[in-house]
Amino acid sequence: MTKIDSEHRTAKKPRGKGKPFAKGDPRINRQGKSKELAELEREFRQAIIDELYLVDEDDLERKRTNFQALAHRWVRLGKAGNLAAIEGLTERILGKAVQPVSGVPDQPFEYRIVTNVKLPHRPA
Repeated sequence: MTKIDSEHRTAKKPRGKGKPFAKGDPRINRQGKSKELAELEREFRQAIIDELYLVDEDDLERKRTNFQALAHRWVRLGKAGNLAAIEGLTERILGKAVQPVSGVPDQPFEYRIVTNVKLPHRPA
């Protein structure tokens, strides 16, 4: 390596316009995505929620929301044997199973499922 090459590699590259970031600078984006993209995601999420709470157009009695219709369809798919539907329902109700990081061969490992789902009241 020549002297010129080593000088070129160690030379500081010029920064873009503006001042460099300092600790606590409000311009620092801690979310990892642009503010515009985060706002777009919030709007999209809200639009989906709004649609889910509308009355299902296919429900002749007009008693069911789109959200309830989707849940009904998902359960029907699971009952019909659709493995993806069964796994999706199980994971959302019980939570994903905790995967062991390491273990001892031929030794059982302990796991527990934590959920905050309220079970429906079943009359006796």
